[in-house]
Amino acid sequence: MTDSGEDFERIDASDAELEAATETEGHWMHIIKVVCIVGKIAIVVFMLALAIKMYHSKYKKCTIVPIMLFMYIICLITLIALDMTSKYIAGFFLLIYMSNYFNFLGFYKILDTLPGAPGVALRSKTLWYFRLMNALYFITLALAFLPRFGPFCTAEKLYPACMNWTACLFIINFIFHLIINCRKDYFFEKGPINVDDDGFNAVIVSQEAAAGEKLGEANASQNTSQAEGEKSHEDSKADLDWTDAERADHLSKKMFRGQMTVYLWFQAVLVVCNVAIQLWGRVFVHNSYFLGCTDGGKQWLYTTIKGELFVGAHMVLIITQAVMLE
Repeated sequence: MTDSGEDFERIDASDAELEAATETEGHWMHIIKVVCIVGKIAIVVFMLALAIKMYHSKYKKCTIVPIMLFMYIICLITLIALDMTSKYIAGFFLLIYMSNYFNFLGFYKILDTLPGAPGVALRSKTLWYFRLMNALYFITLALAFLPRFGPFCTAEKLYPACMNWTACLFIINFIFHLIINCRKDYFFEKGPINVDDDGFNAVIVSQEAAAGEKLGEANASQNTSQAEGEKSHEDSKADLDWTDAERADHLSKKMFRGQMTVYLWFQAVLVVCNVAIQLWGRVFVHNSYFLGCTDGGKQWLYTTIKGELFVGAHMVLIITQAVMLE
């Protein structure tokens, strides 16, 4: 199967490939894969629906967060239907594209809600990046409508280029997160995050005012030990306020770092899986013949269990990103 005529026929499955696809659907590995995928999606859909309910109960309003979670539920349900019926490549591409973009938006939302001076610095320093990434996502989607780059099988490649580009955007977002985590530390050196700048300055002013009152009253009069005790109490209270504010800011930053580190490691695992899948798809899928195409190159065909597991790996990535978003 190496001459050009046979390569061209790869976009329309041969009788042998159609027969192999029928046999694959009855394989025990196919049944296990379907049960696992459906089970995982059912659990994740329940988690996302619960998250939407909790968000609405807490904030009593509809924002981009519950909308993204709801859209992801639709994506996961569509993923089941796509795997069990006609396996349109465009459908898999759109689901992968949307899951990557939703995670990009979720990451932006996390950084956008960081309070205090670090949040202001982070938003101003990274605004260009988020605008650029939105442009790249738009370009990727636009190019997918071109036959050369779109979600179709061709005589030269069964794995479309738009899949590679979408994965690259996810990897770029991971690298960006790595930089602001390891090199910039989320700009925490700019100030506190547990109070706004006015509140933080108010604590300092209250300290100075208390100290000034103590000194002025001590110089003006030393009438009674009771007065001195009251002034000492006020000064101690000011010191306590400062200590509490500093400790709260330290703990808030520590918690944020911890949560984002877990998120970063989650991203790292998905990046490794993405790279492996892209290399597998771009280098080996076409020549190994474990995955077929039909309907003029619009649909994938599971001609072997290996091919089904290859597409299943994409599905696992989509499901895992839903967990990370939630």
